[in-house]
Amino acid sequence: MKSSERRMTVYDIAKEAGVSASTVSRVLTGNGPVNEQKKELVLKILEKHEFRPSSVARSLKARRSRSVGFIVPDITNPFFSSMFLEVETRLAVAGYTVILCNSESRRERELEILQMLMEKEVEVIVLTGGIVDDLFPQPKMLRDIEKINHRVPIMTLSKFPGVRCTQAYSDEKQGVFDIVRHFHEEGHRKIGMIGGQMDVRQAFERKIYLLEAVNQYGMECRSNWLVEEGFSMQGGTRAMEKLLSLPERPSAVFAYNDVVAVGALSVIEKHGLKLGRELALAGMDGISLTESIYPGITTVAVDYAAFSDYVVEFVMNQGKGEQYKEDRVFPMHLICRGTTNVNRDAVHPVR
Repeated sequence: MKSSERRMTVYDIAKEAGVSASTVSRVLTGNGPVNEQKKELVLKILEKHEFRPSSVARSLKARRSRSVGFIVPDITNPFFSSMFLEVETRLAVAGYTVILCNSESRRERELEILQMLMEKEVEVIVLTGGIVDDLFPQPKMLRDIEKINHRVPIMTLSKFPGVRCTQAYSDEKQGVFDIVRHFHEEGHRKIGMIGGQMDVRQAFERKIYLLEAVNQYGMECRSNWLVEEGFSMQGGTRAMEKLLSLPERPSAVFAYNDVVAVGALSVIEKHGLKLGRELALAGMDGISLTESIYPGITTVAVDYAAFSDYVVEFVMNQGKGEQYKEDRVFPMHLICRGTTNVNRDAVHPVR
């Protein structure tokens, strides 16, 4: 595979085989029944793309519990479920059980889960979202997490200022700049943003990156073109309704994430606007839903396979007494679809 190409994921294999991602996972891990014809088809496609679980995973040796805790703030969000599936698949091949915990974005619940996982003697705890993304996290909770991290290594799949633990995250500044540059290349000069809330660090940072990129490319972004309304499809619907009710509005909109973008899509169509021509829309994360609906949603995609490989590598290093690894930053990949250009549906490698 060329270095500029996006790495194959479980979802890519599933799509080509015409089966579910869970079926591919069962073929890889040997856990659960799979129709023999489907199994043969999946195995052929795995071989075709030289898709193999990380060699690191195979080298993992038996230890105390062979289990890993994985905490998400909202399991219904496709970003978190996609990340979990990739991690679980690779660790299962190595004989590890991944314990999925849904904190429902409640900080007290997160702490309870952390304590529970510590008592279960998991070897690593993976944190995604929740307190990790708080712009102003509670000092006491940071101290509690520090204490737990001294007993059970914690890895975050996002930047986590204030806690010294292993962190892996996407280069979101590069991702936002890629989207704004794409808008500019398509002739747009007025840009808005929908979704997120400013007490969440990622939302705050993506807004800052957007404004920096707009300034760099000589574009315009007014304060009333920045509409928060949260992280859900419903939030995307409300935010786009507000944006389109303005007497003057932007010609291109960046959605905080793909879920918000999906919610905004129906509003744009309801107003009779031609997507990719009269109004452009792009999201972030690269969830499979963005290519399953019509028109496909332009997005900058997370490299789920790279994240999961790094998690496996981190788990392996616990056997070497290496509790802390340097931060790892993964590039994002711009995928252009019908919501920004009706005649294009291609992957643009990061330059």
